[in-house]
Amino acid sequence: MPYDLVGDDGDYLGDELIGDDLVGASRRRGGGGGGGKKIIATGVSRWREFVLGFGSTSIAAGATSNITARPQIPFKGRRVMTSGAGLFLTDIKVGNKSQLPQAGNIMNEFFAATSVGTNLSLDTAMPAVDVIMSVNNPTGGAVVFNGAIWGLAAY
Repeated sequence: MPYDLVGDDGDYLGDELIGDDLVGASRRRGGGGGGGKKIIATGVSRWREFVLGFGSTSIAAGATSNITARPQIPFKGRRVMTSGAGLFLTDIKVGNKSQLPQAGNIMNEFFAATSVGTNLSLDTAMPAVDVIMSVNNPTGGAVVFNGAIWGLAAY
């Protein structure tokens, strides 16, 4: 999260804190001793609803496929939507962190676009961090998987 340095009166001094270093520091001119500086978190200014698409992937019989999307802006998934008869969702990861409380198979139909009560609160994926759906096909033939995650993105 970015931080800024402000003075007593709330005016930005033009500094940005990155790690433990101040970058772009400017000196305040004028009288009166400079005291009262503080660092404040600037945070995200706006959120919008977006859909993170995973496209269509054919999964061979008996195979498991890791299907990846890579958001380019901070993205917090709220609802997973999938299609593909007979498939199982085995994991959802943001980066290397599983978003499921335990390992196991979840019927793909649970996340159908017409499902109700399937809202989630996934971790926020920062830019260039992979969001991965692992999908297993236990059927006797190839099945096409389609997936998307609806959520909020910062911009």
